[in-house]
Amino acid sequence: MESSYSIVRDGQLERSTVSFTITSTQSSVSVGDTIQVYGVFHQENAIQANQMVVTPSRNIGYMYVISALAGVWVLSRLLRQWRFDPEHFAVVPRSDPIRLTDRIRRLWARYTDENIDA
Repeated sequence: MESSYSIVRDGQLERSTVSFTITSTQSSVSVGDTIQVYGVFHQENAIQANQMVVTPSRNIGYMYVISALAGVWVLSRLLRQWRFDPEHFAVVPRSDPIRLTDRIRRLWARYTDENIDA
């Protein structure tokens, strides 16, 4: 296994690649997979693995999509139920949370009114 890492010394970025030999593992790894190895480091860059987690390369895109959707969901919950109070410079709960169905109805009414007038 090869691993790349970066070190900053005296403001200079140094990049390096180190090779490791992993022993005592039962996991199968394909090219492009990401692995996490938990074990004991021995001489000559050998790691005796106690546990190894393999993430297939095809799962990375899925992970980013799901994370983005979760971020949008959390942001929408935050904006619907909380508001910024500039007087106290704080985020406070809304007295009447914004309902998504009400927003959609207002947008739909505005859209249909504009198309009728045109």
